[in-house]
Amino acid sequence: MNTVDTTATAGSGRENHLLLVTRPQPETERNPAAMDTTNANDTVLYPEAMLVTPQKPDWESHLVTITPALASYWIEHCRYPGQRHLREHHVLRLMRAHVQDKLQGDELTFYNYGEGPKCVNGMHRLHTIVRTKKPLIATVTMHDHATRAATEAAYRRFDQGLPRNFSDALRASSVLESVDEADNLTLHQANMISSASLLIGCEFDTSRQSTDYAYYRDYDNRLKLTQDWLSAGIAYFKAIAASRKWLRRALHTRAVAGVGLVTFRDQADDAALFWQKVAENSGLERRDPAHSLVTYLGVVYHSTLQVNRHSRAVASCWNAFYEGRTINQPRVDDPHQPIKILGTRFEKRGLTSSEIQSRDEEQEAREPLAVG
Repeated sequence: MNTVDTTATAGSGRENHLLLVTRPQPETERNPAAMDTTNANDTVLYPEAMLVTPQKPDWESHLVTITPALASYWIEHCRYPGQRHLREHHVLRLMRAHVQDKLQGDELTFYNYGEGPKCVNGMHRLHTIVRTKKPLIATVTMHDHATRAATEAAYRRFDQGLPRNFSDALRASSVLESVDEADNLTLHQANMISSASLLIGCEFDTSRQSTDYAYYRDYDNRLKLTQDWLSAGIAYFKAIAASRKWLRRALHTRAVAGVGLVTFRDQADDAALFWQKVAENSGLERRDPAHSLVTYLGVVYHSTLQVNRHSRAVASCWNAFYEGRTINQPRVDDPHQPIKILGTRFEKRGLTSSEIQSRDEEQEAREPLAVG
């Protein structure tokens, strides 16, 4: 009968795995053609042809008795910057299990990307040890010479399957860390940029966002879109910073912010002038495009106007400003028609209000007069 060896080489990084190694067998037993499959004792757990020579790991693993003092030190000095808020109910559940000696010593994982070890898995258990004042024997794995991207990916792997929102994903990512402190970008504003970038990504057509739900709701894709539009979003929020509370809330909606981000990315100077006029809302003439947009937002702010129509109405005010003409009120004939935002990547798409009016007038002129 085959023997089982459960030992592991110290410091090899494999102590947390149960190694099942069978004794060497004769060639007739290792040869599948010569094996008698009717006898269960001849079965080999790991056929030699299927074994892969392990490479030297870039991590170390040790079985450690984690005392309350050590756990407290790790909490203070080794907390991952993107760590989500502590889930109090989860800590209480772990405390009850630990007091009853039922807490399993699962692996605690640390990554070091040049700023010291950071715990990407096990923070709740560390808090459990501190609060119960009871040590825990657990496997501690240390990944040295890691990168920031690898650490972020590891944290997301351990965090997946848990209920979380996009704010948690933003905290765990490096998106906010790339922003200068002088920009004063808040988590709420980053969320607004994300919502607006999703709308831009589906070309201001919410039906596409519903069709490609899996793509647009995937947090990795959302983080990439947010990163791509981050600089334009920061410029947009700076331009509307002087607006009143009700107007600022309206300007934060994805239909308005989406148009704002596109204009700042492709026409930064004109966009700064237009959106600052909208935010200040002072001394504007009645048919000024900025005044018309503010009036429009005041009317529809509490309405349930669909996003497609809303974004195209905002774009019509921008188009009037860009062309240097006046506008009484935004006009949207077909909210499903491709949006047109002059001076931007969305310029050669839908028709502006003036183009629609000219088209209607030309069509009426071509129609033969009715004969009485």
